Amino acid sequence: VVSTQSTGAGVVETVEVSDSESDYQENKDIMVIGWGIVDGDDSYSIAYTLQELSYQITPMDPCKEFWLKEIGKYPLYFPEEFSLDDLLVGQLCARDMTNEQGRFSSGDSGGPLFVEENGQYKQIGIVSWGLADYDELGYDMFMDLRSYLGWIDKWVSKAGEEQWLELHSGMNQGIVEVTTKEDMSYICRNGAGPSEALCICNEMGFDNGHIVSASEFLPKKSPYDMSFGLTNLQCTGDQWDSCTSDQYDRDVTVPCFYGEQLAVRCYDKPWNFHISSMYPVLETQNGMLRGQVFCEVIAQKNGLDLDGKRDIMMDLVISEEDTVKLVTRMKYKKNMASFMGKVKKGYMVENGSCLTCLAYIPGTSIYSVLVPEGCPNNPANFQTFMESKI
Repeated sequence: VVSTQSTGAGVVETVEVSDSESDYQENKDIMVIGWGIVDGDDSYSIAYTLQELSYQITPMDPCKEFWLKEIGKYPLYFPEEFSLDDLLVGQLCARDMTNEQGRFSSGDSGGPLFVEENGQYKQIGIVSWGLADYDELGYDMFMDLRSYLGWIDKWVSKAGEEQWLELHSGMNQGIVEVTTKEDMSYICRNGAGPSEALCICNEMGFDNGHIVSASEFLPKKSPYDMSFGLTNLQCTGDQWDSCTSDQYDRDVTVPCFYGEQLAVRCYDKPWNFHISSMYPVLETQNGMLRGQVFCEVIAQKNGLDLDGKRDIMMDLVISEEDTVKLVTRMKYKKNMASFMGKVKKGYMVENGSCLTCLAYIPGTSIYSVLVPEGCPNNPANFQTFMESKI
């Protein structure tokens, strides 16, 4: 929190999550606290005392207008095709309307947003994102807890369970950890298959999953102490409570060793392939375009990113009413995680041409295009263009 106002000492207690619409109304007085960077002496030092800021919930329209202007300053990161509306789903917008206190900053992320009434505090949000420049005042974004009440209730209800699952990496993939109030152990992979992976991933909140090698997540040197607790995992449905298992130390008949811990990769969509952004860096010379065009593609199979250089090809084309014309093959730039196509002098690309990125999987008819707004977007033309490649 970029502010010198501290909260003082207090008693640490749990907080109620508000489900009252009145607590989320526009212009509602709210409060955010955190231990992030402070700017009392221009040193950008971390706070040693818990900091506090008073905010007001703002209407989404001026907030959206503000962020559209900010996005326009950084087209490489937020190109025109980027959907701000999608980003703002499940978000609250707030700011200090006095412009006197400051704003949250690095180190405050994940902190709570409160409302207070008659000395009672209720949480309505979580610090999410804002401007990178701590000294510049703007609209700050918070996760709106109303959008996640069902998810919160689900996991709070599990707090009393004797046993729960986690993934060793802490993300969507990793070695499966079985945790109790007393200890933590791992599952011997023996007998586990697709049904077991699906149940584990469903328990973690994903729609799909499959088993992967534990070696992806284990260090080659200085192995962890990863003792086995369960074996013979068998699941008859698609939920974790349909699964049974045996105690490893008592019931195992074929032992497991280091590297044979059960590991999974969880995901929602088995196949995800689309161009997410297009960023042209072009100038006009004698009515012809020159420069570069950058395009990013999201390509995942079973939750794993494809190799952009090996598995994907991308062309820079011109989309016209009756046809699609090739300009050049684009090259994958690993350091930028994007494809780049050069528009050279000899290509004779006229100013006003509808340059379009077309990504495809070699040897297949699978493709994705990103056509700029206002340009011809005839699927039959792209299909004909793709057929000429197979």
